[in-house]
Amino acid sequence: MILAVYIERVNPGQFGISQPFYYPCFLRNKKNSSTVSISDYEENVWSSTNRTKTKIHEHNHWIEMDSNIDKVCPLMRIKHLTKVFGKLAAVSDFSFDFYKGEVCALLGHNGAGKTTITFILVGMMEATSGCVILQGLDHRIHIQKTRKMIGFCPQYDILYDKLSVQEHLELLAQIRHLDRTTINKSIDTILDLIGLTNDRRTLSKDLSGGMKRRLSIGISLIGDPKVLILDEPTSGIDPYNRRLIWTIIQKMKDAGKCVILTTHFLEEADILSDRIAIMSHGQLQASGTPDFLKKQTEYEYRLFIDKQDMCNTDNIAQFIRQRVQTVVLERETSSELVFGIKRGATQHIGRLIRSLDEQSQQLPINGYGLSMTTIEEVFLRLIKEEEQTKIEQHNHDRQVNRENLAKNIAILPTPKTIEVSMLQNERVADAQVQLYPSIYNPHTVITYSNNHDSNAQSRLITYLANTNATIKQISTNTIVNEVVSQWNESEDIFVNKYQIGFGLLNNLTSSNQSLAFDVYFSTVNYHTMATSLSVATTSLFQFYANSSSKMIVTTNQPILSRGEPLSEEDRFFQMIFCFDTLPLSLFNFINSVLAAVFIGILSSNSIRERLTHSKDLQLLTHLSKFTYWFSTALYDFSICLILCAILTIIVKIGAVYRVDSGAEVQIYITDQHMGYLFLMFILYSLASLPFIYVYSFIPGTELIGFIIFFIVNVLVCFLDVVLGFIGVFSGSKPLPDGTLVNRTGTIMTNIRWVLSALFPTVNLKHALFNIRLRSSDLCIAAVNSVMGTNYSSNEPWMSLSEPGLGIQFLIFIGQMIFWWFIVIFLEALWKMCLKKIRHCSKRQKQTVATEIEWNDTELDEDVRNERQLILNRNQLTKSAVVIVRDLVQEFKKRKEKSMTKRIHRAVDHLNFFVPSSSCFGLLGANGAGKTTTFRMLINDIQPTSGEVIINRMRNNSEIGYCPQFDWLVDHLNVRETLTLFARLKGLTSADIQNICIDMIQCFGLDTYEEQEVQKLSGGNKRKLSAALAFMANPTLIFLDEPTTGLDAAAKRKVWKVIRAARDAGLTIIMTSHR
Repeated sequence: MILAVYIERVNPGQFGISQPFYYPCFLRNKKNSSTVSISDYEENVWSSTNRTKTKIHEHNHWIEMDSNIDKVCPLMRIKHLTKVFGKLAAVSDFSFDFYKGEVCALLGHNGAGKTTITFILVGMMEATSGCVILQGLDHRIHIQKTRKMIGFCPQYDILYDKLSVQEHLELLAQIRHLDRTTINKSIDTILDLIGLTNDRRTLSKDLSGGMKRRLSIGISLIGDPKVLILDEPTSGIDPYNRRLIWTIIQKMKDAGKCVILTTHFLEEADILSDRIAIMSHGQLQASGTPDFLKKQTEYEYRLFIDKQDMCNTDNIAQFIRQRVQTVVLERETSSELVFGIKRGATQHIGRLIRSLDEQSQQLPINGYGLSMTTIEEVFLRLIKEEEQTKIEQHNHDRQVNRENLAKNIAILPTPKTIEVSMLQNERVADAQVQLYPSIYNPHTVITYSNNHDSNAQSRLITYLANTNATIKQISTNTIVNEVVSQWNESEDIFVNKYQIGFGLLNNLTSSNQSLAFDVYFSTVNYHTMATSLSVATTSLFQFYANSSSKMIVTTNQPILSRGEPLSEEDRFFQMIFCFDTLPLSLFNFINSVLAAVFIGILSSNSIRERLTHSKDLQLLTHLSKFTYWFSTALYDFSICLILCAILTIIVKIGAVYRVDSGAEVQIYITDQHMGYLFLMFILYSLASLPFIYVYSFIPGTELIGFIIFFIVNVLVCFLDVVLGFIGVFSGSKPLPDGTLVNRTGTIMTNIRWVLSALFPTVNLKHALFNIRLRSSDLCIAAVNSVMGTNYSSNEPWMSLSEPGLGIQFLIFIGQMIFWWFIVIFLEALWKMCLKKIRHCSKRQKQTVATEIEWNDTELDEDVRNERQLILNRNQLTKSAVVIVRDLVQEFKKRKEKSMTKRIHRAVDHLNFFVPSSSCFGLLGANGAGKTTTFRMLINDIQPTSGEVIINRMRNNSEIGYCPQFDWLVDHLNVRETLTLFARLKGLTSADIQNICIDMIQCFGLDTYEEQEVQKLSGGNKRKLSAALAFMANPTLIFLDEPTTGLDAAAKRKVWKVIRAARDAGLTIIMTSHR
């Protein structure tokens, strides 16, 4: 336990701050060594602020330097904080001070580094450099103490579905080690503050989105923290709950807490914040009070004119300038004029308003409005300045790169240089060694011949000379004496210089003609004997063939040998391995489990795509379910081929290195056994892929899915081994005719066949056992003796009788067909069956409805008129793109005992129609049923009753959909995601690249196009989801809160795209809380 705690402190993993390996030695001295006193702050406050000013931005008028100098001491200080991920600097030299009793808003574009800073502040992430000081404690050393003073509400709700509101607070109170006597009182206080007193027993999964956010804030208040960090607490929340959260934040400020707020609602920051810090790409770009930041903009007020069709813009501008001279026309649309009034003209605004009121009838305008500068305008101004700076820097970098390229081209190697370099490369020796005399160069070859004029002698000398060896010819047949004399002169020279020698004795003149070679070689070097024999045989070959081009090539290559015969002990274990039981036979078990691991890893992709709904988003294109599963199976099978090849190679290596042993793996030394092993692995893959596709519909997470799949396969294989063990050692009983029958073994065998038919892993295990059994007559004899079987090694490999593999082959084929049928049933037939059941139920409800019709008298008059318009099916609704008629969706609450409370009606007789080329807004509070309606419109779920008609058809796959929560493929980058959906939408290859570039630019994803989706910030994921909805210009687009989590600049880009799509004739249905 102590070791585990130590390792967790030193290496906490992805989340946490690592301590040095020697940290236990300094536990007593940490406080004195890391505490920063107040006096230290007072001495360095001016120098630190000046340093911050010059370090962040030279002469930056956006940073208020003296707003907090009069304060005594900051509660928390961030000093030169930097966090780098690979090559990306998420936070760069960020410094800022936070004070007690204030709300400080941390603003920035998507991906600016706000969430990264909050993670560092709470200790979930370790900074690359810099530090955080909280009440004099360095969080790098005193992380346990600083965490107790911080409350954190993350960007996304981290709640347990099956815990109630009160249980969540009690759990966190116990984790923070609060006094049990004060827990209940603290919980009551928090529940009253967040307005969930009446819902304290409600499970978190039954709470609305706004209530969940309030619960997350309540959790952050456990332990009465001094610093409260709220990461986008109102993102995706309706206005009512947003106002409630604002009230909570204001109360926390009044209680003296330091509240750090990140948000993309700039109105929220303007209302709540005492100070605002604006970040961009990890750096501080602006900071100060809201009033200070507003004063840095050019305009103090903006005048909005709602003009008429015949309005003359120049006349209106001249009329306004006569009253206020410092006015500028900022922008003009078909229905609106926007004028900016510069600072210093406040005294003239009253006169302008009176003139507009007095002459409103004469002027061609419908009305006007006046607003002060907002934080949103400040933010947009900063973004504009930054983009301009980025363009200038980009142009400068391009110029520098162009100059560097011109310099580097001159030193690039020419093709001739590359060719010479390749010719000079050294040769790489092969694993085989060809034996020529030149391998011993420089060396001397001693030769003797009793006939120097003979053809054999000349060919020997020529061959040796071609090897660049030094030839020493002697006149007498005393080669041995010559060598010994050289040995006596110098032992070292002899060993390195004299390796081989030859004596040629020919007698071709006598009646008994003969030609003989005496071959001499040194025993010091390993290859001299074979080399000398090669020279002699080559010379003889050339002599008798009468050709110097003839050669005999001698190669040294190690060969495998079985060595000594197996011992009795090895033979005993070889026989024991014939039985498929543990712990005697591990090969079949281990290989089956490894194959299951490989298949289990592949199942995570299907599980992930189902859980993230990326599969559903893909199916909203031209992609059919058949194509989806076929492409998935094709990809997975290609991976399986590689894994099967790797596993087969590992087995082959094991067989080669253990060929002399009696181990199970030694039978795979032959190619035939390896071929059937690889075939069984392939068949196992084909049968297992549809099996895991069916399984992928079940798990709730990828990790749990893999773990359960692995455990089930291991347990089933182990059960099969246990059954085999029982069958082998249960013994046989004699029948009246004297034959022996193992009844228990027969029962166990039948159960094992059932497991084999259900689980591909068990069938693979049996196939491996049969390969082992067929390879040894000893195994067959032992099994026949113990089990009473009549196996024979003469059976063909694919025989249906064991130990043939035919029955396993058929089982694999049957499993593949069966599980693919289940996949088809779940994807198509199951929904068809449910649809028919619901259709029958609907007809029964309609018969009852004829007697008791739904009462709409309680509806608003306009809503009732809209319903009657749609029910009457007039010409107006016939031309609509979307018609929703009395749509109802009910869900069942399983834990409710009362039948009346068990049915929850999420959508209740909804009626509306959407005309072509329009933008239709579907609004409502959290939990009103907007997302449920969208899911019925895209045919993701079937309505309980009612009717949805899209383009006068029952369904339509030609739509774009931006879901409320991102349905994206995590492991693709932005460009790959856009390319994937462009192909699925049916775009041509020639258009895909240009369209993807346009989408990236329109939605501001230029900086992140090569970044993986899972590493994007929440706002950038929303931009990507919105871009996918507009891909290929679908005639109907559904946008479910598309701007949630987007910064002000990104939000305006999305608005611009929506307006352009509407003007281009597209129909848009959207929801929003903004």
